[in-house]
Amino acid sequence: MRNIILGLIAVFVLSNCKGDTSNDKASIVEYNEYLEYTINELLIENYSVFIESLVELKDSSIAFENGGHSLEELKQKYLNSYKNWQKLCLYEGGSGSRFGPSLDNYMQKYANTYPCNVEKIEEAILSDDYELDVKYTIQGFPAIDYLLFNGTSSEVENDFSVENKRHLFLQAIIDKMIVQVSENATSWENTKKDFIANSQSGTNGSFSKILNGITEYYEQQIRKAKLAYPLGVFTQGTVYPADIETLYSENSIEMLSIAHKGFVDFYLGKNKDGVSSDKSLKGLLIKTEVKAFDSDDLLADVFEEKLNICQEKIDNIQGDYFTLMENKDSSLEEVYAAFQDIIILLKLEVFTALDDELSYSDSDGD
Repeated sequence: MRNIILGLIAVFVLSNCKGDTSNDKASIVEYNEYLEYTINELLIENYSVFIESLVELKDSSIAFENGGHSLEELKQKYLNSYKNWQKLCLYEGGSGSRFGPSLDNYMQKYANTYPCNVEKIEEAILSDDYELDVKYTIQGFPAIDYLLFNGTSSEVENDFSVENKRHLFLQAIIDKMIVQVSENATSWENTKKDFIANSQSGTNGSFSKILNGITEYYEQQIRKAKLAYPLGVFTQGTVYPADIETLYSENSIEMLSIAHKGFVDFYLGKNKDGVSSDKSLKGLLIKTEVKAFDSDDLLADVFEEKLNICQEKIDNIQGDYFTLMENKDSSLEEVYAAFQDIIILLKLEVFTALDDELSYSDSDGD
């Protein structure tokens, strides 16, 4: 029955399009322009900014070890780099729909697998085991979050001053991220010409790979991992507040906000200077002239409005995220509902308007 309903909705959406044809889809030329802009002005630039912030984090960690930087300065470099990751990770795609170099080197696992495994981290430090390999739960930003924020500043400084092992482990984590993300950045530079040239329609085309990738990432890594899972949405109401992002530094709400804003900026094609572009996902939707299913307004505008509503609800979250999770606060329930509106609109109407289809599956029932 669910498939029949979705099919009827899709048919209605198609019949609701303006123009001489049932779906005035973006042309191959427009896909070329879109791909070139997205890869060069958005993706490559985000890689550059993130790598630069990682290098600054490394320099700060060395200075901290040698007494040249305070712990507070190191914490700020960590937070800055983590925020830049929230803007880049969208281009890694989802676990089932990665694209580009992330097919071979999925940075999300190395950079942001949380919660981290505290016991394993301490074991690695004690045993001088700085070879991280695929030990995802003891590396990346969550592990740094634990190392720098588990305790008062005095306690953390004391832990680092007792012996050099903690410094070495911290630098091993940062070095690992620099190596992994640099490999991806280099691969993008070497392959972007072919990726951009692949402007064919359908699931094998680069546009479809991007659309599927950012959709799954939004659904699974922003909506689910940062909010829905610890809130108990997928665990029969059992909450897991200890599984939130930045558990120790308590920046979960800000990270959620930045990640969501990154998706909004992607939709609008905002570059590093904050300037939107018509060579964006919104620009492609405008060209189709498709109206939203339950509105006389263009789908492109309705989708942006839904995104802005969700962003506003995120930014209005007040209080400690851990406590809010424990209490299943209504403000978090409202944000989740806003996420759901976007996911449904994205999967049913945006994909249909652009004559594309989902190439991944999930078990969430959306």
